[in-house]
Amino acid sequence: KIAMTLGERTYYKYVRNFGFGQKLGIDLPGEEAGLLKPVEKWSGRTLVTIAMGQEIGTTLIQMGAAYCAIANGGILLLPRVVSGMYNNGQLVKAVPVRPVRRVVSEKTAKRLTQCLMAVVESDSGTGTLARISGVTVAGKTGTAQKIDPVSHRYVNGKYVASFAGFFPAESPKLLCMVILDEPQGAYYGGTTAGPVFKEAVTRILHSQNLSY
Repeated sequence: KIAMTLGERTYYKYVRNFGFGQKLGIDLPGEEAGLLKPVEKWSGRTLVTIAMGQEIGTTLIQMGAAYCAIANGGILLLPRVVSGMYNNGQLVKAVPVRPVRRVVSEKTAKRLTQCLMAVVESDSGTGTLARISGVTVAGKTGTAQKIDPVSHRYVNGKYVASFAGFFPAESPKLLCMVILDEPQGAYYGGTTAGPVFKEAVTRILHSQNLSY
């Protein structure tokens, strides 16, 4: 409904502004741009299928950057592999944070964060298995069908399950994403990747080396 309200051109602009369908320019070789057709090549159903996660291909770094843009109040940042280079504990060269563009207003980012919090913290959410005692998580489950590289059609029974979440939701410090390629048995992101997220983040929070 939201995509149809925005219309093709506006919706495409937002998808691009969040960093999808293009290289972000990270400081590692081999970055992929993902898949996002220009509006001129859309079919009559592309608008609604992209809105539900089909007819688009994304990388983990693109997804992470998009979630971080929501977490930080609406600004897309250029991902960096390291925050700086050190020699014997002394900073030799800092790698600064580089903002790319504002993609949504602070108000919209806050509203989206509230929606993501409900995914985990509400009993009716799909990410309840990612809940962590004492920490409010804003996150989203993902269950994507895989495409046959030969037929280019979705394959029955093959999925990519995921969960992405940032915390504490009120003042985000960290983002964690879990991707499971072709999980066996249960395949929904909330039931497979969600518990892995919970275990990983719990260990991070209890780490003596964790520093904000």
